[in-house]
Amino acid sequence: MCFSEDYYTPTVDVLRLRDAPGLKGKIIGSIKKGEKVSLLMHVLQDVVDGKKGDWVKVKTEIGEIGYCFDGYLTKIKDLKVSEIGSINLIRAC
Repeated sequence: MCFSEDYYTPTVDVLRLRDAPGLKGKIIGSIKKGEKVSLLMHVLQDVVDGKKGDWVKVKTEIGEIGYCFDGYLTKIKDLKVSEIGSINLIRAC
């Protein structure tokens, strides 16, 4: 397979999804622990609650796009196709 994409899930029960990077961004949704997001880009370095990390632009399983702090995300390892729900992994090579 020629396509590879990394997915992440929150390390906290609920992670806020914002319309802009930073704590001043309006909360537009949330990502629950166990839900998957794909990382679109790193935007801004910051420290939140003593954690050093980046504000990142992400896409949720249902297609929402927003920003969250990656200090509360962890990379999902060995993701199986049956576990990804509505995320489409198949692309023409």
